[in-house]
Amino acid sequence: MCTQAEERGACVPCEPTKYLDPLTGSCQLCPEGMRSPMGGGIGRVSCLCPPGSRATYTAYSTLSCSPCEVGTYSSVYASDCTRCPAGMTTQSSGAKSWLQCRCTSGTFWAGSCR
Repeated sequence: MCTQAEERGACVPCEPTKYLDPLTGSCQLCPEGMRSPMGGGIGRVSCLCPPGSRATYTAYSTLSCSPCEVGTYSSVYASDCTRCPAGMTTQSSGAKSWLQCRCTSGTFWAGSCR
């Protein structure tokens, strides 16, 4: 069985902005702003959000990207954001790096937030 799209009888990987639809065996576009970083991911769940955002689902299973919440970040294409280390937060939503995590108000960095 071909785990990539079939074109003219040959297995070919999907482009990074597409995923393999297992029902049709063809490449389909990821939702706007998303991509399947390795290309050829199987199913829409392989479509990931760009750094600084996470996947969100509506009542009708529509997939879209929303900024990472305050206190979280995403530095790579992902479906979820990562929490800042204990005692740290970000100043705004949409953080793209753990370097944007800062000690919470009233604390300072001395090997950890104190």
